[in-house]
Amino acid sequence: MFLRKSGVALSAALLTSTIAASGASAAGTTQVSCSNGVVSVTAAAGTTNAISVVDAGAGKYTIQDIGNGATLGYSAGGCLSGISNYTANKGTITVSGTIARVNVSSGDLTDVVNLDGLAGKAAIYGGNGDDLLYAGNGNTTINGGAGNDDIEGGAGDDLIAGDIGVDTISAEGGNDTIFASDGYADTIDGGSGTDNANVDIELSVVNVETVTF
Repeated sequence: MFLRKSGVALSAALLTSTIAASGASAAGTTQVSCSNGVVSVTAAAGTTNAISVVDAGAGKYTIQDIGNGATLGYSAGGCLSGISNYTANKGTITVSGTIARVNVSSGDLTDVVNLDGLAGKAAIYGGNGDDLLYAGNGNTTINGGAGNDDIEGGAGDDLIAGDIGVDTISAEGGNDTIFASDGYADTIDGGSGTDNANVDIELSVVNVETVTF
């Protein structure tokens, strides 16, 4: 189905209330903190980050940044009630607490964020650079930020915006919503499920049930 949108243009700006793009952490340090039930992972500046978050069972989450030169730091307190298995250099940390969602903000270079092992709600902000961003298996919100990004959804009902740059978006399973009205020729594959996409000059759009121009 092809529709023409009316009223205020739908774009990546609709995601900003869900993803708080906090900017990069201090050079070389990826910071983990928790407030109001949200674990925030803010990637190091000036470093090629490779961040993953996985469910560790019993309400625990294991967070890693094994990027070149990255270290991992954390702020105790907030909604974190437990810290274990902590190493700083190319770091790992396991956290527990009253956690409702996980937000990850990547840095200013080409980064990888992989939430494939995460079942709960999550959000990813890609920042600058040509990033590789992989959703979890719950409902994930992704904004690619500036750069030519490769974005892959998961099994949940994802909300995805490529933002500035020529992006490749594969929404995968679930009933996904894709925003790509950004003036760039993106490639979009809705995957399985009943998907919606807001587009303009896309290079390719496949497996999307409702396309809005």
